[in-house]
Amino acid sequence: GRGLDGRRLLDQLRRGDRAEVGRADGISATQRDVDGVFEPDRTLPTVLEELVSQRRVANVFALCMCGRRGTLTLGPPRSDPRRATSWTLAKGDSFYGVQLQRIQLGATALAPKEPPAATIVDSGTTFMYLHSAAFLPLLAAMRARRCVTLKPAAAPSDEFCVRLPFGGSLALLDRCYDNVTVVLPGATLSMPPSAYFYAAEDAGQYCMGVFNNYERALVLGAINMMYREVIFDRLN
Repeated sequence: GRGLDGRRLLDQLRRGDRAEVGRADGISATQRDVDGVFEPDRTLPTVLEELVSQRRVANVFALCMCGRRGTLTLGPPRSDPRRATSWTLAKGDSFYGVQLQRIQLGATALAPKEPPAATIVDSGTTFMYLHSAAFLPLLAAMRARRCVTLKPAAAPSDEFCVRLPFGGSLALLDRCYDNVTVVLPGATLSMPPSAYFYAAEDAGQYCMGVFNNYERALVLGAINMMYREVIFDRLN
């Protein structure tokens, strides 16, 4: 989300008594039974920056994550006239910071008078982390909701989990709980409960993938980007 940390590396790998020059293009490279250690020079540009400097791609990348699969596009993704695109301004060098207008649970605004000090977009963070002022009323509202088909499950004091009946579908979550919606200038990200609950280790148990950040910053993670193509236009 805040950048591409992969680098193009050229290093010597040693397999047994045979030395090879290995090259890794992309985010990471894993080889078994290799004794060589990749030691990147932190002054080198990222993969995207290197390709931009060579004028091979524009300074744009896009992420599209769908369940167990996804696509990383270096350069502008293919345009589709049938697809509506919403844009919001992102600022910052280390992180992509965006302006939050409001966050809602259903139609109810969460902590409208206590906005976060900062809101960042980070695909490297799996879940969503709310500033405490908004998380606490969210957690209270989720615990107060009663549904015949869903039973509360054991969870830490700052988390919320439920148990689905045997054979129950995720649609039961959507019938019981409300969407979590993030409103930005020019764009709205809305997640149904079936998107922001995740399967826990215990069979049939699902937990809310929205957590207390324990500070005044709000982090929009990969869970907020699922089933969308998110374009980071670093040119404009």
